[in-house]
Amino acid sequence: MKPEFNQIGRPTWTKTLAEFMSYAVEEKLAYGLYQLSNDDSCSWYDFACEILKDTQVQAEPVDSTAFPQKAYRPKHSVMSLDKVKATGFEIPTWQKALRSFKINLK
Repeated sequence: MKPEFNQIGRPTWTKTLAEFMSYAVEEKLAYGLYQLSNDDSCSWYDFACEILKDTQVQAEPVDSTAFPQKAYRPKHSVMSLDKVKATGFEIPTWQKALRSFKINLK
């Protein structure tokens, strides 16, 4: 894990969310709450580094106190994907989703 000041979470590509919503309707999944993001976790710093890895720009880790927010943000906000995985929906990792996003962006 990177320095303790990094906030850890799971990035979510809206395409993955839309695909799961379509899957839920097609498969007639039970009504209820489903937590969804892309799989694997990372810090915002890791995410920035991955976004910038094929460029000449380098990210520098910054303490989250440099960006004060009114709402409390937990340092580790990784939700469980177990319920979605139990439906059979294949959740791509955030790395795979980011690669696909970059390809689609071109």
